[in-house]
Amino acid sequence: MGKNAPEDIELPALPDETPESKLRVFTFEQLKTAAFNFRSDMLLGKGGFGSVYKGLLKEKLFKGYTRKRRIAVKKLDSDSKQGLRQWQVISYL
Repeated sequence: MGKNAPEDIELPALPDETPESKLRVFTFEQLKTAAFNFRSDMLLGKGGFGSVYKGLLKEKLFKGYTRKRRIAVKKLDSDSKQGLRQWQVISYL
């Protein structure tokens, strides 16, 4: 992530897969924390739907080890005129 990501922030953990699928569900607060409160220096780009931010999640590995996983978080702009169906994207982690 470079020098933009603070080292002392507590990263949210990558949730377990749901029993029905391999998709993972995040709360807004988890994504906000992972994207460092949507800080401007974490912005990757903007589009018709809103902004995309870089972020980090803590991923559990074997025997209690963890690693930081880079993610991109798309934040819908409330003024966007584009439809929700067009905005939704399935991501497989």
